[in-house]
Amino acid sequence: MKDLQKKLISLILVMALFVTLTPSLGLVYAEDSVQEESFEIPAEDVQVIEDTADDAVEDTVDDAVDYVAEDATEDTVVIDVIESKTEQLTPEEETAEPEELYGEYLKMKAYGSHAGKTAGGRLRGASKGIYNYVNSEIAKVASGTRESTIIKYSAESLFGDKNYWTASELGVGKLSDSKGNITETAKKKCQDLGTVLNALLADNPYGLYWYDKTQRTYGVSLKCQLETKEGEERLVVTGAGYLKLPVAAEYSKSKETGTYYFDTGIGQSTSAVASKAQAIVDKYEGTADRDRLTYYGDEICRLVSYNHSAAASYNTASDSVNYGDPWQLIWVFDGDPSTNVVCEGYAKAFKFLCDLTEFSSSVDCIVVTGEMDGSGHMWNIVTPDDGYNYMVDITNSDFGSRLIDSGVFMCSSPVSGEYPSYYFRRSGVSVKYTYDEDCMNVFCSNELTIPGDGTGHEPLEDHDLVKVEAVQATCTKAGSIEHYKCRKCELLFADSSGRKEISKRKTVVKALGHKKPVYVKTKAATCQKTGLKGHYKCSRCGTFMDKKGKVLGAKAKKKLVIKKKPHSYKIKNTGSKYLRSSATCTKKARYYYSCKCGRKGRKIFTAGKALGHSYKWIIKPATTRNDGSKVRKCTRCGRKTKKSIIYKASKVSIAKKNRSVAYKGDNSETTVVTVRNRKNKTISKAYYDLSFDNDYVTGTGTVTITFKGNYSGIKTLTYKIKGIPEQ
Repeated sequence: MKDLQKKLISLILVMALFVTLTPSLGLVYAEDSVQEESFEIPAEDVQVIEDTADDAVEDTVDDAVDYVAEDATEDTVVIDVIESKTEQLTPEEETAEPEELYGEYLKMKAYGSHAGKTAGGRLRGASKGIYNYVNSEIAKVASGTRESTIIKYSAESLFGDKNYWTASELGVGKLSDSKGNITETAKKKCQDLGTVLNALLADNPYGLYWYDKTQRTYGVSLKCQLETKEGEERLVVTGAGYLKLPVAAEYSKSKETGTYYFDTGIGQSTSAVASKAQAIVDKYEGTADRDRLTYYGDEICRLVSYNHSAAASYNTASDSVNYGDPWQLIWVFDGDPSTNVVCEGYAKAFKFLCDLTEFSSSVDCIVVTGEMDGSGHMWNIVTPDDGYNYMVDITNSDFGSRLIDSGVFMCSSPVSGEYPSYYFRRSGVSVKYTYDEDCMNVFCSNELTIPGDGTGHEPLEDHDLVKVEAVQATCTKAGSIEHYKCRKCELLFADSSGRKEISKRKTVVKALGHKKPVYVKTKAATCQKTGLKGHYKCSRCGTFMDKKGKVLGAKAKKKLVIKKKPHSYKIKNTGSKYLRSSATCTKKARYYYSCKCGRKGRKIFTAGKALGHSYKWIIKPATTRNDGSKVRKCTRCGRKTKKSIIYKASKVSIAKKNRSVAYKGDNSETTVVTVRNRKNKTISKAYYDLSFDNDYVTGTGTVTITFKGNYSGIKTLTYKIKGIPEQ
């Protein structure tokens, strides 16, 4: 019981310190999947009990929760238990370890996280919104500020009016098939509760330390349907849903299995575990990135040993035993020599330190799972700024509380093999590492591929040496001497001929220690930057010190800080950055006042002049059948000031005396045409053209009236031609 209390106290401090928990990657094992009308569950990850969800998912979140039952019900996602697998510690000794793929464990504002790869970051559509909201609520449970683990949500609360996604936004070719049904790919991309839970388990393992993986998890999806607007297909989500996450008995309010109420008193406990991990990171600040990784491995090996008894106990236990304690990482940093770990603890601790580190270049660390010579195992893949993936197995590099070059630490050259299986030489023995299917489903192949030659040949005896330049030691950070490193086997040598092999430790130059402090004058604060009171610092590295040379602690340094001055928004700047609204025909442009630092305020001023109206006559021509119109309209704001009717040209006729004309020849016979509107007013000849065509065989002529300007259309009249000579 005391051990359990100790673990509980240790874990929750970490939770109390974790202001922000953000994503990485992870997996959940499950049995089956069934497609449902309103949402789709991933086939490989979850089991769905299929039925209609119309009665379950109403328009409000509260109705969705009323639908929660003790057993699986309509439209309910069921996610099964993560199964345990065995682990092999070394090629000679077999132990046990569950297969739990956790990625970035801790994304904390308090310490800062620099990890790049996240499972939640890969989500799209409704899954992304559900993930973000549930993740924030999980953090509340873990920190003791939320009791219920039934997390409700609705489409309206998550997305508002933007509750739809196009094919391009979901990253799919199309949303519907030839029959007009939503494609399976589109459904899964838009909303997949199983995938959401997978991402949460991977990205937020500390937030879910209370989550009971041995119990089934239920959830209700949002409704999903097709909509076509302005010729574009959209996938729309509506209604409400929830995730119902079971609490492990030791963390539940009632101390019973299968409940959904967390004991908030546990979440409010404290511990110093996270600060100890941060202290390790701070200890090696300024050290070269590659060396820093080695030091992290050294620290882990010094702090903890492999838990042979726990692994052996698991190997002899029945299949019902679920070994996979979330305390694995905590035990590395708790300072208790009796709390040792298996490969899970080594891999998580290494990633934890990497995620807390702001490397000088790009360094990414992930946790992967698979098999080592046929037994379940967990290790790391590190990708530094050269873009290559390196094998890191701290578990099999721990020999007597020290990290050794065993051939599986920061190794980018396997002896043989190709993705997803590689052979490495560990202390002279060939060992096979194989990624499991779940790991390959979460990571893409370029994140896992080890760029060795893959030829199956043994390493050559001749070393390919490259010179490693000396690194100057600083006050607090160790440096290194000039030495040589083999590109093939990564062994280190003191000479360029490769005859004098040395260990990593022998290349290290101890830190120099601080020099006598010097006084630095006060630096005033501005509205952009904090100031700093007069203080002493190391003349070599600038570390804050007191007058006697003692390094200042965090509280003392904090007292030196002068708070920023408040912004003063009095400057009238008419740049585009500060534009609130552009000038219109009747109103001046509006701008935000700004501070002298350039920051935009909230108050508004006007500047410049109104644009004034720009009028143009808009004409709709009249015809012989319909009236037209003439409107004076502003081209900017659409204001109309004048409108008049153009009466239709309803009366088009030939004068009586010209209904028959005398023959003149050469098609020169013409007649007089009169055009009047429906008000019997003559329409000017400026609005039409006349053309004549005479037929001397039939003795008839044709006049065509073609309207223009305020009128449109064509009218044709005929007349007689007299006196045509015989041919």
